[in-house]
Amino acid sequence: MTTTIGPSPSGRLTAPPPTESTRPRDEHRVELEWIGDGAWRACDVTVPPDDATCLIAYVECRADCVEVTWVRPFRPMSTFESLREAYTAVSRAL
Repeated sequence: MTTTIGPSPSGRLTAPPPTESTRPRDEHRVELEWIGDGAWRACDVTVPPDDATCLIAYVECRADCVEVTWVRPFRPMSTFESLREAYTAVSRAL
């Protein structure tokens, strides 16, 4: 099975879930909203979109890694090998 990651017509993207053994409990709470080439806002869907606290992090794909700039909870920028790993980390931060 091949999974393609890209923006939907609405500009929203939900990354494919991690494997069962690494699945965080609250993964379904995170939605990646496309904001430009290789960049997304990671949002908590249980918080209204007009509430600034829905923003968890900014996710940006670079040539050799995926960078996560944390908004809440604040922590130093993180780098990951894949979008899936970044998505998992953001999900676990909730």
